[in-house]
Amino acid sequence: MTRSSLIALLLAAAAAVWIGSGLLADDTLKQPDPGPAPAGDSSTPAGNPAMPAVRVRVSEARDRSVVLSLFGRTEVDRTVDLKAETAGRVIELPVEKGTRVDSGALLARLATDDRQARLNEARALLEQRRIEYTAAEELAEKNFRAKTTLAGTRAALESARAAVEAARLDIRRTRIEAPFGGVLDSRSVEVGAYLAIGDPVATLIDNDPLVVVGEVGERDVGYLSVGDAATARLIGGEDVVGVIRYISVAASSPTRT
Repeated sequence: MTRSSLIALLLAAAAAVWIGSGLLADDTLKQPDPGPAPAGDSSTPAGNPAMPAVRVRVSEARDRSVVLSLFGRTEVDRTVDLKAETAGRVIELPVEKGTRVDSGALLARLATDDRQARLNEARALLEQRRIEYTAAEELAEKNFRAKTTLAGTRAALESARAAVEAARLDIRRTRIEAPFGGVLDSRSVEVGAYLAIGDPVATLIDNDPLVVVGEVGERDVGYLSVGDAATARLIGGEDVVGVIRYISVAASSPTRT
């Protein structure tokens, strides 16, 4: 065998060995790696992975109270500005400012002047109209008086009755009374002052019960209902207890509360 033939044979053998080594490497890569077996778990079958552990907790729905803390202010329950309903001179102011009064209490009295005389005159005219109507009615029943005349005397009678009621009402209006129980907060007149119709006389406030007004955001207003319990801490540190009596149906434009 020549030297060139020997070199060719060696090269062919080297190529065969190189190709064979590549095929063995591919078979090794295709086989899956089972990984390390779990320590201490001899009951797990071969080829089946272990099941993960699960933690279970039972949840129950419960009602939860929501407490809203708000900033607010105190207000009186109601207030009224009393004004004169008839003209006249103030002759009596029996109540001083800051005094608590009951409903119907006299706060100011005006002079009656000639009102009583006008009432007496209206009563006399009413009696005259009543007599005239009675006579006209008797004559109409005997066909001695026309029905139109009877209707006129009836209208005159009703007008006289209205005049008497107006005179009585004008006298009652000389007494300015409290429409409800409360505190006389201010007084605008003094004895001797002359009042025209509509002039202010006094301001009456009712601060029992005391009203606390707070503002709540639109997101939280759904938690509130009329009748819910509420507690307010006044500026002096005193805690007062009450209930919600009103919730506005519209939000304030600037604050959306």
